[in-house]
Amino acid sequence: KKKKMSQKPVKECSVCNKSYEKDNYSKNQWKKKEDNNRKCKACVKIQLDEESRKLEEEKIKKKMIHEQNKINNNNENINYDNIEELVTSENKNKFKVFCKYCGCRILSANVAKLIEKPTEVLDPQTNQMKLVTHFWHLTNLMQFDNIAFGKTIGISKYLTCADCEQDIIGVQWMDEGNNYYLIQSKVHYDESFAKKQLKDMPRSFNIPENFIESLKIQQEQQKIQEIEEEK
Repeated sequence: KKKKMSQKPVKECSVCNKSYEKDNYSKNQWKKKEDNNRKCKACVKIQLDEESRKLEEEKIKKKMIHEQNKINNNNENINYDNIEELVTSENKNKFKVFCKYCGCRILSANVAKLIEKPTEVLDPQTNQMKLVTHFWHLTNLMQFDNIAFGKTIGISKYLTCADCEQDIIGVQWMDEGNNYYLIQSKVHYDESFAKKQLKDMPRSFNIPENFIESLKIQQEQQKIQEIEEEK
């Protein structure tokens, strides 16, 4: 007579709803009397992996917050109004450069050189020419992370933030070729502060046409005077 093979006992996993033999459970899981709490080894591993992933993500998040707080604390000790604190030993921008209004990044660090070039530049808030002394100087438009051209008046091609266009922040004089000048006082260097500076300001480039015409006339007269002086 053939001996009847005894069937090994199985128990159902409460997660995957499959029945397994004893080898597929840990001792503690196998001993559980309640089916709705029993988990097979595979499901336990998935759960542990998920918990480990979440812990790692939380760890990374805490580290990022710590690093950001560290940066913010360091930035609190920086006087951004002091030009000497804005430059490296090579006279380049030590920090990233941001738009004062929308927080958009305009320049990466160590890209532009600070120069002193006393020049009158249009101030769109007053529609008057204003003396500017310091600029971040660049020779390639691709060095900007974000920039746009605004009004062109005579040989002056004004630069603005491409995201918000709230103000004139620089200029390109077309007779100087590929030379771009970002106004040092019109930008910011602390990202957290820049993002808080969101303002509902009117567009800055609605400049009266009569002002533009008078400016063009002044520039033409200046050119004529320079030609006569050369003679």
